[in-house]
Amino acid sequence: MESHAKMSYFNWFTFLFGILICQASVSSASTPDLFIHHAESIQGDIELLIDKTKNLDTSAHKRKHLVVRLEAAQKHIASGIDKYAQGIQKKAIKRFKKSRHSINRYLKLLAKYKSHHVIEPSVADQLKADAKKIRANITRLIKGDFSNGKPIANAGIDQSVVVGQIVTLDGNESYDRDGDVLTVYWTIISQPAASNIILSNPQSLTPSFTPVVTGVYIIELIVSDEQSSSTADTVAVNVLMAHINTAPVADAGLDQSVFTNQQVMFDGSGSTDVDGDALTWSWQMAAKPAGSNAVLSSEFVVQPTFVTDLIGQYVAQLIVNDGTDNSAPDSAVVNVMSPNTLPVANAGSDQADFIGNTITLDGSASLDADGDFLTHHWSFISVPTNSLAVLDNVFIARPSFLLDSPGDYVAQLIVNDGQADSAPDDIIVSTINSRPLAHAGNDQT
Repeated sequence: MESHAKMSYFNWFTFLFGILICQASVSSASTPDLFIHHAESIQGDIELLIDKTKNLDTSAHKRKHLVVRLEAAQKHIASGIDKYAQGIQKKAIKRFKKSRHSINRYLKLLAKYKSHHVIEPSVADQLKADAKKIRANITRLIKGDFSNGKPIANAGIDQSVVVGQIVTLDGNESYDRDGDVLTVYWTIISQPAASNIILSNPQSLTPSFTPVVTGVYIIELIVSDEQSSSTADTVAVNVLMAHINTAPVADAGLDQSVFTNQQVMFDGSGSTDVDGDALTWSWQMAAKPAGSNAVLSSEFVVQPTFVTDLIGQYVAQLIVNDGTDNSAPDSAVVNVMSPNTLPVANAGSDQADFIGNTITLDGSASLDADGDFLTHHWSFISVPTNSLAVLDNVFIARPSFLLDSPGDYVAQLIVNDGQADSAPDDIIVSTINSRPLAHAGNDQT
């Protein structure tokens, strides 16, 4: 009896064990295919991310550093698939962990490039989202989690537009972690009271509409795979009244007169925009003397400079832009002359005459090597004691004065060519001794 019972227990255990083995066989028959399917899906996602990274607007060696990490991740996934197909599951898992490590290295380098402004932030954020999705799927692969993942809807960033402007929505960032094909449906859940717009194609990833009423429009996006739908995501579109732009006014600054080999600065800071928009500057050298090699230090700053190299006229033209419209051009002229030569004053030769006579000074022999017109300025440096002598006009070439006392009269002449004074030149006018006059008195009787 006891022996029979033991045999029954043994047979029952063998039966149950056989069922478990059978179930395990069924599971193992389907799991490898599912496992490899998910691994190959990850390979495809990495390949897409490699293509996006190769097209980054940055230096070739920085793109290469990023791509190398993704290619390493892809290589480890491929190796893991081979090991899994060979039944070496532990080694397969190690390869997948190495792949995840390569993705982490990619994310770390991507964050560094973003912080150093090597990659435009919005582009870096998109690559980051793609890489994190790949990393999450690798983790699921390592854990053997093949349950259907709920898709994620992404309705895009909020927008601000003006009335009459076409609005295009963007659901391209929506995804399904299992790589399933998604169906899309957009719904306008609120719009201004006077508006009744509808979306052009609510079942596409990029539907559009044209608002005709100002206000806020809220649009909802839901995506679904064959098994479940996403949580709704919304995007807000703020519609403003169209702004009528007023073109800015360029001011190239004052005209100037300078000499050769001199640095000249143009000044566009007087340019204005009545709308208060920020301005950008665009200068060009519109004219210069034949043979001149003068160039502006920069065409896109407020105050560019250049160095005059030849005598003649230089014309700079300025156009400013307010982000919408260009201004009418404005010009500034620079007239370049040769360096000025100081004029030379000539007060004439010293003179002598009798008291009571009128003396005429003569500065007409003064000269200017540049041929500039001269102005004159006379003054007395000294006169005899008790003399009341004054020049009849200190601003002419030939002024006069009266000798009213014996002694020396010292006059000084300075001439000016319109740019600089000459050195002073002096003239001495002396009185001549007069013979005494004898007077014997009146005749007598």
